[in-house]
Amino acid sequence: MLPLGAYELPTSSAAGSVRWRKKRTHLDFICMEGGVKIIKADIPKYGHNKSLRGALVLMEPASSQSLVTNQPWRNEKNAFRYTRCSPWYYAEGVIQFGSSEIIFTRGNAWGIFDWNRCVRPKADIRYWAAACGMSGGRQLSFCAGYSQADFSQGTENGFFVDGTLHKLDQVTFHIPMSNWLSPWRFTSNDNRLEMIFNPHQERLDRRSLFFHNSTRRQVCGFFSGKVQLDDGSVIEFQNLTGFAERSKMRF
Repeated sequence: MLPLGAYELPTSSAAGSVRWRKKRTHLDFICMEGGVKIIKADIPKYGHNKSLRGALVLMEPASSQSLVTNQPWRNEKNAFRYTRCSPWYYAEGVIQFGSSEIIFTRGNAWGIFDWNRCVRPKADIRYWAAACGMSGGRQLSFCAGYSQADFSQGTENGFFVDGTLHKLDQVTFHIPMSNWLSPWRFTSNDNRLEMIFNPHQERLDRRSLFFHNSTRRQVCGFFSGKVQLDDGSVIEFQNLTGFAERSKMRF
C-alpha cells in the first residue's frame, strides 16, 4: 500500500525483477530473456504453521498476445490504472508445503500475469476474474473485470486461444450474494460470452492502515461455457481453472 521503494518495482512489465524480504520470508519474481519468468518463495510460516518453499518457471506460448488497458476515472482527474494481463503462461516447477510436495508440469499447470501501475481513486469497487486450461487440444484462457473507472474507450475483457487475444466488450458478474460458493453466471452485453463458474474454495482478506481500508473476497473454482471468437466461430469449454473476486477499498 505504501511501498516507498521497498519492493524495487520495475517500470516495465517486460523487464526487471521484484524482491521482497521480511525477516526470514523471501519472495523473488525474476524476468528472464525470451519472456520467461521465475517465481521463488521461501516462507517459513505460510499457513497452519507449515512452510512453503520452491520455485516455478513461467513460459509464454508462441506468438502470444497481452491485453493492455489504461482506465481513467470520470470524477477524479488524477486517478488512473494502467494494466497488462497475460493469462496464458505454462508453469513448471516444484513447491513444498510442509511435508507435501506439489509438482507443476507443462500442460497441467498455468500462470496468470496481471501487472498494473496506478494512482488510486479515493474509493473503488472492482470485480476481476481470470482462468486458464486446455480444451480440445487448445490452450484457452480469459481475463474479465470492471470497476468504477471509465471503460467507454475499451474494457479489460478478453478471451485467448493459444495465446491469441479475442477482445470482448462489457462482461457482467452475476454473483449469488447469499452464498458465494454456489454457481455464478458471467455474461457479456454483445452476447459473445456465456459462462458458469463453480467455486470450491473461498478466501477473505481485510487490511487497514491509517486512513486506508480494503476488503478482498476471492473464490477459486472452474469455469465452463462458450465464447464467440473474432471470426464468428464458437468455442465451448469445460472446467478452466481460475478465480473470481470482488475488492473494495477506500482512502
